Amino acid sequence: MSKNFELGKEYFDNEDYVKAIEFFSKASEENPNDANPVRMIGLSYFWLDDRNKAFSYYDKAISIDPDYKGTYYSRGYNYWYMQEFTKAIDDFTTAIKLDPKWAIAYTSRGEVYAGALNRYDLALNDFQEALKLKPEDPNAYKNVGFSLFYAGNRVEGLEILLTAVEHNLITADIYYGIGNCYLSLGEYEKAVKYSAMAHKLDPTNELIKDIFESSKELFESGKKYVTEYQFVYDFEKKSYLPDFEGSCKYLSKSQWNDLRCNRYPNFLKLQVEKLPDNTTLASHCRKNICKWDMLDRERREYIPDPVKPSDC
Repeated sequence: MSKNFELGKEYFDNEDYVKAIEFFSKASEENPNDANPVRMIGLSYFWLDDRNKAFSYYDKAISIDPDYKGTYYSRGYNYWYMQEFTKAIDDFTTAIKLDPKWAIAYTSRGEVYAGALNRYDLALNDFQEALKLKPEDPNAYKNVGFSLFYAGNRVEGLEILLTAVEHNLITADIYYGIGNCYLSLGEYEKAVKYSAMAHKLDPTNELIKDIFESSKELFESGKKYVTEYQFVYDFEKKSYLPDFEGSCKYLSKSQWNDLRCNRYPNFLKLQVEKLPDNTTLASHCRKNICKWDMLDRERREYIPDPVKPSDC
């Protein structure tokens, strides 16, 4: 590894991407047959929000070394972020073919399947493979457990997450997932217990806080948790709102937010563009309720949380 590449990596890690590009470019000039500096230039442009320029450097890096798995992964991540999901899957698949034991590639492909395409069956296969490859990774358990949960297999998802705890692979997300599973299964006391532990580990996480408060409220009040959601579409705000006068009165804030952000896949949309004349949103909502349907799956937009796959 050249001195210029090391300096570029140092600037990259410190988020000075302009200086990083300067030194990665020098490293590339020193060794034009090395694809990694070119790929790192692409990653730097990604973090400078110039995704199209990033593509040009990823393509150049692949032309230099078509067997370098890291470039396909990085380009796939760029496609994912640009919501070109099929191309993202293709690149992650190529990376997996080049290294069938590369857990992060399975994880990322699984996240596209689950988060963008709602193919929990395919996502589960990838997450399970990643778990086999990295059984010490709590996030691998989380991905399998959450995938089962969102596919409707709450008991199986709960068992996976509890297995992580048995292996002392404890994170706030693991406890949060367990609490969420118990909440959906109506075991409110256990939901309170685990969501409280998640909240203790990550007190600033609003989703965890909301599950904890919702579980506590339901446990103390004896009210029934609603699993068949009813909600309506707010055409002005272009978001989904729960029907607070109906069965969604106790829909939690996080669930509301998930619906509003289209992060739950299984719902039917109202096929109208605007409210009829002289019709208030409230009255329109009461007449037009969209019901949760676990069998109806539709594609939704999803953008991954930014990560830095610089060490691929």
